[in-house]
Amino acid sequence: MNQATEQSHVTMASTTVPAPLHAHIAAPAADRQTTPLWLYEFEARAITWANRAGLDLWRAPSVEALAARAMGADMSRTVEARLRQYCADFRANPARVINETWTLYPGGQPVALALTFSWHPLPDDRPATLVEAHRLSRQDPA
Repeated sequence: MNQATEQSHVTMASTTVPAPLHAHIAAPAADRQTTPLWLYEFEARAITWANRAGLDLWRAPSVEALAARAMGADMSRTVEARLRQYCADFRANPARVINETWTLYPGGQPVALALTFSWHPLPDDRPATLVEAHRLSRQDPA
């Protein structure tokens, strides 16, 4: 499969969104990283790419399975507003990097993480953020 020329579609909550061409970040080197990485698309409200460590963190067997999750279905208004603000902040200042502590619930289990968000618009200009996750130790405040 040629990732640079083929494009699939992901269906989420009765909306069909073209899956991004991730050849520019989905290099084999990304899968060798032990740091979880994923790409969150703001408009689709979905994670549409993750490295192997990111898939493991999200307890997803594949990128397709992760992208098919309806992230927005159970997203709190606070999280939704925060992500909308991130998108606006990145549009105003594409060089901005946001570092925050989040608790995510992959598989329903809480995981405290230090997350780094950076602007990563897709080749077709869809807004997205590349997220890097670091687990917090039990001694670190969550």
